[in-house]
Amino acid sequence: MDTPSSLSQELLDAVRVHLDAGKFKEALELPNDNKYAAALKDNCWDLIPHLLDRINDDTIIRWPALQRCCERLLMVVADKANPEEVILELIEQAEVAKNDARFIAVLKPLQNVMIRLSNKRGRSLEWCVNTILTYIEKLPLPEDFDLSNRERLLTDCDENGRRIIKVYTELPTFYDYFVEQISKNKKTSSIKDIMVCFMIDLLGKPFAYLDLEYDGKTKNQPRVLAEQIFRDLCVINENLYRFLEYVQQKCHPRTKTNSDGVYEDAPTDIFLFDEKLSPISLGVLYYLLLAEGLPAPLLPQIYSPMYIYQELLGLVVNMIKQESSTLQYKGLKLAKTLIGFLSPNSSASLLSSNEHQALVKLFCSTAVYCPAEFIRKESVCILKEFIFKFEDKGRYLIVSSLLPTLEHSGIKGYIITLYKDMLFEALKGGGDRILWFKDKRLREILRLACKLNNGVETDIVESADHIISTLNLLRFIVLKDTENVTGVWNYMKDVDSEFLKPLREGLGMSRAHYEVKLRELTQPSIEEKMISVTIAGSPLDSLPIENKEEVVNSALNALHLVDSLLCRLQECLAALSVEPRLSGLIGDEACRLLVPTRGRLLEPLQRKLLCTNKDSDPQNPPINESQPKDDNSNVNDDTYVENIRKNILSASLEFVSIEGWSEDALARGAQAIGYTPATHSLFPHGSVHLIHFFSMACNAQLADKLKQTSTNSNKNYLQTVEDAIVSRIEMLEPHKDTWSAALAKIMSSKMAHKYIESLLMFSDDVCYYAGDRSVDSRWYVKRIGVAGIYQASELHWLGNGMKPTAERLQGVRQFAESQIKCASVLYEVPSTLSAIFATTKNILPISSNR
Repeated sequence: MDTPSSLSQELLDAVRVHLDAGKFKEALELPNDNKYAAALKDNCWDLIPHLLDRINDDTIIRWPALQRCCERLLMVVADKANPEEVILELIEQAEVAKNDARFIAVLKPLQNVMIRLSNKRGRSLEWCVNTILTYIEKLPLPEDFDLSNRERLLTDCDENGRRIIKVYTELPTFYDYFVEQISKNKKTSSIKDIMVCFMIDLLGKPFAYLDLEYDGKTKNQPRVLAEQIFRDLCVINENLYRFLEYVQQKCHPRTKTNSDGVYEDAPTDIFLFDEKLSPISLGVLYYLLLAEGLPAPLLPQIYSPMYIYQELLGLVVNMIKQESSTLQYKGLKLAKTLIGFLSPNSSASLLSSNEHQALVKLFCSTAVYCPAEFIRKESVCILKEFIFKFEDKGRYLIVSSLLPTLEHSGIKGYIITLYKDMLFEALKGGGDRILWFKDKRLREILRLACKLNNGVETDIVESADHIISTLNLLRFIVLKDTENVTGVWNYMKDVDSEFLKPLREGLGMSRAHYEVKLRELTQPSIEEKMISVTIAGSPLDSLPIENKEEVVNSALNALHLVDSLLCRLQECLAALSVEPRLSGLIGDEACRLLVPTRGRLLEPLQRKLLCTNKDSDPQNPPINESQPKDDNSNVNDDTYVENIRKNILSASLEFVSIEGWSEDALARGAQAIGYTPATHSLFPHGSVHLIHFFSMACNAQLADKLKQTSTNSNKNYLQTVEDAIVSRIEMLEPHKDTWSAALAKIMSSKMAHKYIESLLMFSDDVCYYAGDRSVDSRWYVKRIGVAGIYQASELHWLGNGMKPTAERLQGVRQFAESQIKCASVLYEVPSTLSAIFATTKNILPISSNR
């Protein structure tokens, strides 16, 4: 008589033979044979592993009939075998599955067995879901490509990502039955709690590392799966806010009480178990609900936004802390949504929690160190939005707590810039708003901002962002707070001694260092290979000489920029130090450096403001507080800077014959009147500003000449136009060799419209002083005609560059005379030309000064 064990072996051998032979129909008939019924019921331990061993990731492609047969046999075993035994075997096989195909093949049989265990489902279901979660958590994470915007759709091509998607796509074959049953029975049960935890944990690792964002155009496969899981979760649990009470305990887990890892007062609530509801899975859940706006039809609306905000901050901090840029981005989007819950001018008392302090620091570190550019930019924007959500006290507390902890110059400079914006709002608002930006509080911020870590030995290039922002802050306060409302002038002595003077010395040392290195690079010697250049602590020995020159020149440009800002700040301090309350803040040496050497280029008001000794300029005594204050006595910042520009441009014209229309001419002009050669910040378009300035100066000189001769002249209209054109071109004679290059440079720049506008202003002056007072369309047409004739005459003059000056100018006069006689535009108004000019007038910013 056959024993159950022998029948089990016989069934296994028969199945093996039929499968090897490809006789799948015969293999499927074996479990239905009554001979093997008892063996199948009580001894399935060997048959299940054998069937799963035949399933691999490529079986469905190479031998699909075999896989289908094995899957059907597994379903038969799940239906006929002892459920208590078969579930243990299926769970074990799922735990040791060597590939995803075997794991997926177990899911449907597991569901069937669980359906059969209707009376003992609780504990068994928990075993099943724990096994499934353990397997998927071991799946390799997708590669972090740091892609932005629609580029993130390419992550669907990642091999690990596709594997995760494949497994998650098959998970409903296990849990969909239980979701349906729970939805029919709304009562709370252990089965429901187990499935709720399972559905939320599915959103954790590794699924959380996929891109789940919907851009409004295309839903990728992970997004579709996320919506399905979220929808099923809402079916079995309507109130997704119920888990807010567990967030704090999940983000701050308990500590173990003994060496065995046993907790004191172990929780009985399944949602408090350590292995349930990980912070990442909860973070993704609320990211989908709040940031992505997935619909939750029966979500309660009684929860306070502030309560939601405070409870979820811990999840945001946990997500941004992760190394994955995908998780960081989800955390930032959730943070941005939560910040929207804050009302304007929120109370500073909210900032007392540790989560707020950690969040602000994470925004800063992410903005600096995250390799993904789009995340860095997002962090900067959210940081500003977060800070400005609070009242002035909160803003001050955030800035004052951040500055001592920041080491990166860029983010430190950004925080100082934000503080400048806060100060501007406070000064503009007046009243009590200034309380948190004055006196000792302002002194504390200045102490933190005006700090060179290594004194005069500080690497100015490495700290350039921080230093530039600090100089801009000081200059803003000095110019804006002339009445000393903030009390800034009480601390300027300390600022000068602790920051400005060391900075001046450090600039000189740094500039000398880099200039020496540049000379070594441009004049290579026998020891060229021994050259070593270090920027921000990074040695550049491995770079080619050309690259080293570029880096050193970049460092010198940064030093020039800092030097330029420092000089502008010192000018403001010197200009305003004539007030008695400011006496002694700027030393004699500094003032001597500030005053331009060519006094003839200074406006009287500037010379007055730059005079710190009341006896040095008897005609311009210093301002006394006892005297009535005039609103015009203070120098307007824009006018002051514009005067500096004009002075530098005027001085630079003397060097055009040597340096041409170049930045070198600007630099030498600045040096000639005592300013730094770093003129980049004043002239964004470089030497094009110099060309435009010269053109406008010629127009002004010609207008004065026409004004003087128009009253006593007997010349007719056409003769006046001819003389004006010749006189204007005669002003170009000193630059006859370089003017063609100047024209090419300005016409190819972004200031080309400025040159055209100056040309039309010239025409306006000529026609006006020639006696034309027309106010109809002839006004436009005649001026266009004069401008065209002048431009043609100028080109004629450039074409005769080899002839003597007198001969060239005589040729210009003859050419202009012939063009004027031929130009009917000066006598009548053709309709076509009127239409052309109407179009031109709408494109160019043409206006009449008369």
